[in-house]
Amino acid sequence: MLLLPNGAVLLLLVLDIDGTTTRIERLISNLKLAAAVAGFDPRRIDVYFEEVYRGARPFLNNLREGAGAAFGVDSGPRFEKFERTFHALEKTMPYELVEGAVERIEWARSHSVKVAFLTANGLEASRKKVSYGGLDPGEFFFATANSRFIKPDPRAFQDVLAEFKVDGYNALHVGDSNSDYYVTRLKIEEREIEIANFCGVLSGVYGEEAFSKLGVGRNQLLPSVAHLPDFLKVA
Repeated sequence: MLLLPNGAVLLLLVLDIDGTTTRIERLISNLKLAAAVAGFDPRRIDVYFEEVYRGARPFLNNLREGAGAAFGVDSGPRFEKFERTFHALEKTMPYELVEGAVERIEWARSHSVKVAFLTANGLEASRKKVSYGGLDPGEFFFATANSRFIKPDPRAFQDVLAEFKVDGYNALHVGDSNSDYYVTRLKIEEREIEIANFCGVLSGVYGEEAFSKLGVGRNQLLPSVAHLPDFLKVA
């Protein structure tokens, strides 16, 4: 079995997709292609992600909010064209999984750990992305933008816990952004309650400085999901 740093037995591993399981470069490329088709300056996408990586601005999972931040436009014909083009690209362009991601997923499963994916994207695109690495999407549970709650709403993670009947103490969410972190935190007034364990990877949209601003320590960060054995202990 696998143990978390706090000594708890890991029963459920929940992974973000873009930047954690799949390489972030494809997402950025699709956004830039969609921007060009809609008449926006694709270079604004690079600026946006550079600022997110440094922690100068939060990552916005919502495409409308992200377009507003990058282009200053979040409605109207141009945005709608951008949105349509991006979603079409997401369904057709092949994604490359992060090196070692498949091996680590199978490694966790070999230790009787259930694996699920929690993403802000739609179900069809998410299942296709995972399949590019040779994984069978039918073997995994997906909580997506089609679900009742999406990241960073902590109820999205609670839905996953309920699906597997696992306590958050025995669950680990691995992600690459602020929304991945906050989905494991329930805020009541000014107090944050941890509803699950979190591990950040630096292979996606957030860098170490950005995670540090969230309060995520270096001991909770990995270069990529391939380094999960550095975070978990085999008992």
